[in-house]
Amino acid sequence: MKKYIITAAIIILIGAGGYLLERKQYRVGPPEPAIAIGKQEVPAIRGTYCWSSMLKGICVDTAAPPGMISIDNHKPVTAAPGTEVTIDFDKKPLKDSIHLSRWLNEEESLQVPLIGNKFLLPDEKGTYVYDVSASWDNGDAVYAFVIEVK
Repeated sequence: MKKYIITAAIIILIGAGGYLLERKQYRVGPPEPAIAIGKQEVPAIRGTYCWSSMLKGICVDTAAPPGMISIDNHKPVTAAPGTEVTIDFDKKPLKDSIHLSRWLNEEESLQVPLIGNKFLLPDEKGTYVYDVSASWDNGDAVYAFVIEVK
């Protein structure tokens, strides 16, 4: 009888652990963004972030977004001028914590207005490096991506 109780307890603990992991209570890094132009995915690179969970706390510092794109040899996604881009996260960021910037060079950027979770690409052709930053109860993160307007 004792053997069955121990087996049942182990099964319950494994199930509870799996449930908590599935709920991402123990996430060891910030949520990744889902950036899209229509149905086309725009890959992003995670940059500087700080994140704490029940298991671990970590802060990572990286190059500025233009440097991240260059170091990673990240290829741009192409889109038409004025196209709408959507940014979503699998875990909702804190209210008013999402910010979007477009980099003018290695050191300067300008804020890009977000309307909800969307923004419009420039009308001028060119290759544009963006970063999106967001905060959650567990920390914050910056992600870089590049789009070529043709």
